[in-house]
Amino acid sequence: MKPFFILWLLSFGLNASELTAQSRYTVANGTLIFDMTIEEPSYEFTGSVESYDAEAIQNYLFEMPEINTLRVTGLGGYGPAARAILAYLVHSINTEAFGGCASACARIFLGGKSRRLATGATLGFHRP
Repeated sequence: MKPFFILWLLSFGLNASELTAQSRYTVANGTLIFDMTIEEPSYEFTGSVESYDAEAIQNYLFEMPEINTLRVTGLGGYGPAARAILAYLVHSINTEAFGGCASACARIFLGGKSRRLATGATLGFHRP
């Protein structure tokens, strides 16, 4: 599993030093970017959405009402966290998927007021 994950990360044109210099959550021009492939300090890194992400994203959206879009990418992860994010977004925040967005990531994407796939983005679904 680890070699696949590393190859998947490299497909985005990232290297290890870039991953450590980036943030899992970034806000720019009314957009919250949630890249679950980036490690969040003080938490175990799984490369997927985790329970702490739901609270972090809800806090960003509550504290920064100018955010109107959530951009997401990642392999998926903890279903209840994705459902909590989706419930908070539903019909009020636009979503955009970039890179590979599968499983729980795709579920978050579907919760947007309007949804957009970035050029070259892919969505992945599976049976629960």
